[in-house]
Amino acid sequence: MAEQRIKHIVPKDHIMYGDTFNVEMFFDVVKLLGDVDYVCMNAGPKLDLSVIKNYKFTSKYVVLGIVDSWHGWDHDSFDNGSDVFEYLEQEHSDKHFFLFSEYVDPYLVVDKKNITNLVWSALTYRHDEYKEIEPVTKKEFSGKHVVCLNRIMRMHRIVLLSYLYANGYNKDIHLSALQLPKKNNSSLMNLVDWQFTPDVYDIRDECIRGYDLLCKDIDNLIDTEPYKISDNTESVLDYCNTKNFENNLRKIYLNTAVEIVNESTYSLPTGFATEKYLHTIYGFNFPIIVSNKGMVKYLRDFGFDMFDDVIDHSYDDIENNLLRLQQAIELNKEIITNKEFAIEQWHKNKDRFEKNLEFATNEMCDKFYNDAITIVKNEITTR
Repeated sequence: MAEQRIKHIVPKDHIMYGDTFNVEMFFDVVKLLGDVDYVCMNAGPKLDLSVIKNYKFTSKYVVLGIVDSWHGWDHDSFDNGSDVFEYLEQEHSDKHFFLFSEYVDPYLVVDKKNITNLVWSALTYRHDEYKEIEPVTKKEFSGKHVVCLNRIMRMHRIVLLSYLYANGYNKDIHLSALQLPKKNNSSLMNLVDWQFTPDVYDIRDECIRGYDLLCKDIDNLIDTEPYKISDNTESVLDYCNTKNFENNLRKIYLNTAVEIVNESTYSLPTGFATEKYLHTIYGFNFPIIVSNKGMVKYLRDFGFDMFDDVIDHSYDDIENNLLRLQQAIELNKEIITNKEFAIEQWHKNKDRFEKNLEFATNEMCDKFYNDAITIVKNEITTR
């Protein structure tokens, strides 16, 4: 393929899966910078240096948009992509790159002198459709009062569900683990590559025992799968998170007060905030966030009420992957196992759910937009 001048790789309607808000923000940055090169690409299956090398950047400024993880779907691998940014720094030192990504703290990933990081978020994906969703403001609280939803059984999700089964929490929680049979193996440790220190050996052994119980109970896990999956893969043919909420999740939120949010990323220094957290806002559930270290702090600092007086989020500061996961559950054991207490707290704090909804609906996108534009303007001014 001949070297070519970049304007864009993919059509506008493919940026952030056709998300209107992020498309507008991306091109408003392009417009603000003037005559620039710009490119948007999907990172899967990997962020490939050979692709980047093929393009000739001729403008002073270049706007890059990278959709999804820089390591494709292998969200627990942090090596992929580093060679790309080394190349941009060394071979294009006379250019300045504005890099859109979904990482909430992108400078933990890319800290190069000629790269300015900007955030476009899965929280804003199909925002116009989410604004039309009727929030679950009235509850019936019939049956289990806690929910933990999982589809692609990433490493941390398998470990969490194993821990829940080992300690009997599954009796209190609506659980899904739809693709577990594909991961079924004789031992949990064949699926997990975390390094375990002696202080967590007991927790590790509990998870190993719980994994066996989980596999035996796979047929009893609730069915929340709204998507068509390609045969013998984990690839989604078509999806819509708002339809999933209406068609599959609303009935669950109608009866639950607490959600253990098993996010898409976990082990990396930083990760994604996605619709999985957003659904707790529209579903009016207390969130326990199982994600990268610091994710709760990010959401709190961004403007969301994390209900710190109800949910103990001190696990968010823990570096050890297994201990952070275990503490997310154990620090909140009462609200997970005591349905009456959870319902009482829900009624006492209903007005705060409404304020979170107001922020997500009417202020969140403006903040993402204004933050990005301000960063770009400041960079232009200082150059």
